[in-house]
Amino acid sequence: APGSMETATAIAGVLRQATAYADFAAAARFFRADIAALQNAPDAASAVMFARAALATGDAQLGARLVGSARQAGAYEAALAPLDAALVALTGARNEQGSMAMQRRIDRATPQQARAAARDVAILAALGAPLEGGVQTFLLTNAPQGGARADGGAMLALVSAVERGAMGEGALLAVVAAGEGGPARLDTDSVAQIIRALRGLRLEDEARRIAAEAILAGAPS
Repeated sequence: APGSMETATAIAGVLRQATAYADFAAAARFFRADIAALQNAPDAASAVMFARAALATGDAQLGARLVGSARQAGAYEAALAPLDAALVALTGARNEQGSMAMQRRIDRATPQQARAAARDVAILAALGAPLEGGVQTFLLTNAPQGGARADGGAMLALVSAVERGAMGEGALLAVVAAGEGGPARLDTDSVAQIIRALRGLRLEDEARRIAAEAILAGAPS
């Protein structure tokens, strides 16, 4: 039955099996309405997955509600921190809101998560969140976790499109530069450059979606 605990358990099982982000996002889109109708989660870990799934569909309002539900269910703050960062990425990361999101991401990261947190902080900075004080020091002392470089030729063409104000061409080149795996596979510098290029073309919504996807996917190894 829609909204039942049995449904919640079944959806959580499917999401848990989707280890690749592309598969997770596809499952999230498929179950979007079902997740929105859920009243409870089987456990705190499932509550975190439901919130991540909502954000993966770009639904910031549902994502915010489910992040709050996961927090009430006792989910670990370290697990919720990337979701908070992705939520801010979707809704806008400038000024005080962005600064607070950066600081929370840093404060909640374990020592083992420092480089992944640095990646998320750098992505929020590319969206316009100010790099100040302790946040800047954190980035200087923790190299963002790695990944693949974006396609060099596409990136050069993207820069040219930004200089010419070619909005449609730039949007297409951003997708080409990211490659088949999307921003989830890219290193931090590549993601940040694509985000800044899209913002330079006044494609703020597209820049926010790419930022959120990169954060939700987690840092590539």
